[in-house]
Amino acid sequence: MMPWGKLAVVVADGGHARFLMPRGRPWSYVTQDALDSLALHRKAAEFGSDAPGRSFESASPTRHAIQPRQDPHEQAKHDFAGTVAQAINAGIDEALFDHFLLVALPPVLADIQAGLSSKAKAKLIGTLAKDLAKTPDREIADHIAPTLRQALIRH
Repeated sequence: MMPWGKLAVVVADGGHARFLMPRGRPWSYVTQDALDSLALHRKAAEFGSDAPGRSFESASPTRHAIQPRQDPHEQAKHDFAGTVAQAINAGIDEALFDHFLLVALPPVLADIQAGLSSKAKAKLIGTLAKDLAKTPDREIADHIAPTLRQALIRH
């Protein structure tokens, strides 16, 4: 028996997230809910104008393209991570789960963690820096078992 009550496993990447809950036999997880980024398959031109803005060079009439401060796709991934964090915060607030394990690659993991409320951060039992977003439900337990064992030892 795990000491965490209702445990969710949140698996995410830059455009997909799944909330898995234990089901049936021990160490078996099933997707309860999923989120998909609306911007995931958009072309760069759809994020803004087709061409970057232009600027004049002060010493000559030459014009240069102004580079955007951030790639639109990277910004969309960052925004999606914020959406995932909001969903986790809501899940904790609404008692849909008591604790959770967060699984994502390091940049996404950091963005999600940055958006978590203090209440949600207190319910985070561990993280796993791995891309399991497209891993079938039946294989999730094998990947997360070592991380859950470490969390059990710490608690």
